[in-house]
Amino acid sequence: KTKYAASSWIAIYPTTFTLPPGKTQLINYYIQIPQDARPGGRYASVVYESQDKIGVEGTGTGVETHIGSLFVFRINGDIVENATVTKFNAQNNFLEYGPAIISTQIFNTSDSHIRPNGTVAIKNLFGQTVDTQPLAQNNIFPEARRDFSNTLGGKYMFGPYTAELRATYGDAGTKVLFATASFFVLPWKIAAVVVLGIVALVL
Repeated sequence: KTKYAASSWIAIYPTTFTLPPGKTQLINYYIQIPQDARPGGRYASVVYESQDKIGVEGTGTGVETHIGSLFVFRINGDIVENATVTKFNAQNNFLEYGPAIISTQIFNTSDSHIRPNGTVAIKNLFGQTVDTQPLAQNNIFPEARRDFSNTLGGKYMFGPYTAELRATYGDAGTKVLFATASFFVLPWKIAAVVVLGIVALVL
């Protein structure tokens, strides 16, 4: 988004150059941050690409190389830190066999990017932790959503389970993200065989 763009703060030289095979090119740049820059994160990227476009006649493929660098700025001041869990559930609420795939989506409404640190766990009917995994360490840029996926548990599971997300974010690591979701695991084919065996014995 334009409010988080810092492309106008950067100047690059040279803007064009010829690079022979096996050689390197030194890129010079300078950064000028406006005095009235709003506190929070600002982002820009510098991308170089070939001026020769690859043409393909008939059936075929072409590859064009783009080389870029990401610039991340943080302007100190009164920065809003806020994020919410917009999705947290099992891929299937009813499973015949494990493991369970737990999907998480976090929406960052902060003035700067965040990097949540936490875990996703599943607990059985008695509240015992069956499995736990760390949440992937990925940045979430302002006004953006990021999806996470965790695969937990073994193949043979039975009964109701609760998935639980516990994570923190922010400069001080004191902002909390928490969510729960429920799912059920029943190996019904095995259960059907057991029930039929019991019935047969009774008869």
